[in-house]
Amino acid sequence: MLGGDRRTLARAAGQPGSRPTGRVRRAGPHVRAPRVRPKVCEWKEPEELKQLLDLELRNQGEASEQILARCRAVIRYSVKTCHPRFFNQLFSGWDPHALAGRIVTESLNTSQYTYEIAPVFVLMEEEVLKKLRALVGWSSGDGVFCPGGSISNMYAVNLARYQRYPDCKQRGLRALPPLALFTSKECHYSIKKGAAFLGLGTDSVRVVKTDERGKMIPEDLERQIGLAEAEGAVPFLVSATSGTTVLGAFDPLEAIADVCQRHGLWLHVDAAWGGSVLLSQTHRHLLDGIQRADSVAWNPHKLLTAGLQCSALLLRDTSNLLRRCHGSQASYLFQQDKFYDVALDTGDKVVQCGRRVDCLKLWLMWKAQGGQGLERRVDQAFALAWYLVEELKKREGFELVMEVGASLRSFAAPLPPPTPYSPYSPTLPPPHAPTTLLPSSLPPPYPPPPHPCPSHTQSPQGARGPVRGAAPLHSPHTLSSCSSQPEFVNVCFWFVPPSLRGRQKCPDYSERLAKVGAPLGSSEPTVGNCCLGLLRAVPAPCWRSGGLRGWPCS
Repeated sequence: MLGGDRRTLARAAGQPGSRPTGRVRRAGPHVRAPRVRPKVCEWKEPEELKQLLDLELRNQGEASEQILARCRAVIRYSVKTCHPRFFNQLFSGWDPHALAGRIVTESLNTSQYTYEIAPVFVLMEEEVLKKLRALVGWSSGDGVFCPGGSISNMYAVNLARYQRYPDCKQRGLRALPPLALFTSKECHYSIKKGAAFLGLGTDSVRVVKTDERGKMIPEDLERQIGLAEAEGAVPFLVSATSGTTVLGAFDPLEAIADVCQRHGLWLHVDAAWGGSVLLSQTHRHLLDGIQRADSVAWNPHKLLTAGLQCSALLLRDTSNLLRRCHGSQASYLFQQDKFYDVALDTGDKVVQCGRRVDCLKLWLMWKAQGGQGLERRVDQAFALAWYLVEELKKREGFELVMEVGASLRSFAAPLPPPTPYSPYSPTLPPPHAPTTLLPSSLPPPYPPPPHPCPSHTQSPQGARGPVRGAAPLHSPHTLSSCSSQPEFVNVCFWFVPPSLRGRQKCPDYSERLAKVGAPLGSSEPTVGNCCLGLLRAVPAPCWRSGGLRGWPCS
């Protein structure tokens, strides 16, 4: 909906050789964005794809030319997650320096469990973790890179259990009373999976209500703790979320930390999606109170585009809890009489033996961009999300699932200038210039003001239709006239076909709207020009753009 590829951007910016073509071709009420090649995905049905790839493994090897052809086929039929129109997942795009780090990592092919086998990366990992902990607000602590945010969350549950009942490491579940952990209904599914994997059972997960914005309600958390205790369970952990998967909600950490402090509970913050907001001086207030947590999960491979996988578990603990909980002191690997400080052997902190190096890509990217460059990257993602929201408001047939009304925000974005922000900015680098996905030269369209906006503002100039404001959560109805912007970079919306427009008050509206998502969801990958996420977590399936971390385009 919003733009095109690098060549189109260059032409629109008036660079040499460009021609004054329209940025967006319009045909009646529909909008067609410039075509981008290659497609996000050249979709094939499974049986056809099996034949095209010839997946069978044979006894005889193949010539180099054939192997190269197979590599081309793998690339051709794979989903291009770094494509400017890939918005299907919370990870997308790529950073060239991080990619270089991934190539070096794979080439060196080492395992990060002892200093003797990975001296550079043991020291590098600790330095990167130290920097991440400092952004959380801790001057000391511990941590480790994990194979994904789900494992980070699982580690946090295991650590909290071990801290309260250390005998469970030897005696297992026999050493435990019935336990209860608490999280919101908008949490990541890994919390329940972790409870099942660790033997606690999914029934031990008590689901706390959320408000109309998808944030955990501290009062209901308090109530759930009381109910668990009345039933004979022992509360031991609360998992809050900073950046929920669907709505991008940030739980109120200060209030939740107060509850945890009163009851002596471990506070874990799943900031896999939203943790990178800590880099932004403008937006880090969304995570106020995170310094009071006992553990934090943070995935730089998401918002920072560090590349899969780059997931950190951070701990405030300084008592070597990770090693005490997970260590087995294998004498053939973790000898205590080595010729260097054996505290540098980090392998006993994790349940894995072999552990890939995940710190180099983030370290190299940080070295190249600096903290200021990464901050601009985060701010740019917010700006692009706000731009998408404003464009959706102008177009008939698009209804936002949720917005943050100006009266509900701790900060608010001012209205766009009289000339709307354009992704075809003349400040974009020329096509031949090396750049990251989020060029620092591209200014945010709507820089946030120092003070909150009034609760009502006028519509932006040039808008075709009302600027709709705060609305009840999950309501597909037309939103009110309060100017607003989303809290995070998640943008969820419904596409309302002409046959349903103006029929929001009909009793079967949501049911009929739900039927629209299935055919659109099935046709989207087969066309391959764009890849959004179809969500069924609301009464009517909606589409989500999981943060625009590349060029603003459709």
